[in-house]
Amino acid sequence: MKTSKRILTPVSVITIAALTLTGCSSGPDSVYDFTRDSYVEPDTALAVEIPEELREAAGDDAEGLLVTSAILSSVELESAQYCVVEIKFSYAGDAVEVLAAPRYTESDAAEDVREELDDLLREFNADSTEDLEEAVIQHSEEWVERNMNYELSSSEDDMSIEEFIDEFMEWESLDDIAADYIWGWYIDWHGFRDHMEIDWDNPPQNPSPTVDGTLQEVTKGLEDVFAEDVAESAEVPEWENVASRLGGWSGHSIDELDEGSPEPGAYFSDDLEKATLVRDCAKSPTDEDAVFNLRFPVEGEDGISTFARAELTVMKNGELWIADNEVNGYVTDTNGNWITE
Repeated sequence: MKTSKRILTPVSVITIAALTLTGCSSGPDSVYDFTRDSYVEPDTALAVEIPEELREAAGDDAEGLLVTSAILSSVELESAQYCVVEIKFSYAGDAVEVLAAPRYTESDAAEDVREELDDLLREFNADSTEDLEEAVIQHSEEWVERNMNYELSSSEDDMSIEEFIDEFMEWESLDDIAADYIWGWYIDWHGFRDHMEIDWDNPPQNPSPTVDGTLQEVTKGLEDVFAEDVAESAEVPEWENVASRLGGWSGHSIDELDEGSPEPGAYFSDDLEKATLVRDCAKSPTDEDAVFNLRFPVEGEDGISTFARAELTVMKNGELWIADNEVNGYVTDTNGNWITE
């Protein structure tokens, strides 16, 4: 197999035959299925799977399961710096396409724009964009009145808000102030995201003198920012998306694997069904610094989430250990039956 040969030459000290476990139809002897009594002795080959009993108990929660099992086998290296694990995934249906798809889409961007605009509404206690103008003008009026109380003497108490703005302020009306309040929120948002470098002594000026016009400018600006995120996400290679969803790994093509000096990461075959995982060797079976995740993702209405997760370590001698595990929302009772948590 392409993946096996690439890592075995020249740094491996074992033969190709030792890796055929990943292609064996019967699979390894050690099988872990997330149940309480499924402790497995450490081995150089290990299958991790979602048992049928769990899928039946979970019902709709497991309907969109994308990975049903994975077979792991360790590869011994001459180097003492890293350990290597070969992983063969069993996908369900069109799981490869789902897992390889961009992680940030146009629908995600639209939702983020809505959330940011909702935050703007909360800033001024407005219930909707239609109510925003009135809310911001009221906010501006209260701010001007506080300034009037501070600046004016008792003999000037009869000065109107409009007169005060005209004489003492750089704006021409309450509308101008309200529009700049919204624009200020937008500039602060940019600064918080580090999306643009803001010269706070000379910040970008509001291109619109009205609340409605400013809101349109702000909405368009938010849409443009998140559209850039969509475009960047579309450029991410498929193996990076798959690696992130299957283990939170740094994903690479198998062609990027440096045979003589492998770097940490998950190196995927062209069909994305196999990964060569280069990891730190564990000092002990529960070494937290060397634990790696193996996730079993599920596709639902809210996108892709993790249905189950196994934490594993690999020792220098090739032993694979289950360090911890979690099934989202389900556990086994003392009789081994799957129940909701």
